[in-house]
Amino acid sequence: MAKKFWKLAGVEHKIELRLGDGKSILHQLPNMLFDFAFIDADKPGYDDYFDLLFPRLRQNGLILFDNVLWGADADKPDANDNDRALHALNEKLTRDTRFEIVLLPISEGILMCRKK
Repeated sequence: MAKKFWKLAGVEHKIELRLGDGKSILHQLPNMLFDFAFIDADKPGYDDYFDLLFPRLRQNGLILFDNVLWGADADKPDANDNDRALHALNEKLTRDTRFEIVLLPISEGILMCRKK
């Protein structure tokens, strides 16, 4: 479906689609810088994605994490690995002075991080 819209937008020649494990793909990419990354993957892996993307993110670049409000109450009795991982990421990023952080309470939450 995405390819259809890339073509309609006239940008298909600018996009290289890679499917598979995101962490492995990031390791395989040449040393390139990114302006933007949208993370919507395995929630316990979000911290790893952050660590892999940070050195490749340009100044003023953005990382958006999806579903960050899932872990809002990680202390609840029925909290799972996803809840605890998202809660830990939220805590970590709010203390990270290399970023400006904004939580967008849209649907299940989007955390927008701008590299200073």
